[in-house]
Amino acid sequence: MSESELATLRAENERLRGELSRLERERATERAQLRSSQGRTLALQADLDEAHAHLGARVTLPRRVLRKGRSLAGRALRRVGLRRG
Repeated sequence: MSESELATLRAENERLRGELSRLERERATERAQLRSSQGRTLALQADLDEAHAHLGARVTLPRRVLRKGRSLAGRALRRVGLRRG
């Protein structure tokens, strides 16, 4: 391999490392935003459940099934390695 080919490969390697760093930063930002959204969603669900309890209303079956379904779906995705947790 000639010096110019090596220099080209090194430059490409550096460019790819920079791109990887940028993508890692973007992913970290997106994950932080997702955690924040999940926290807000859980807080809203808790507020809604509290309001239901205050009014003497029960959480509806479809709502309970929805919650359980999301939990089961997440567990299944973690099992097959498509989701970390």
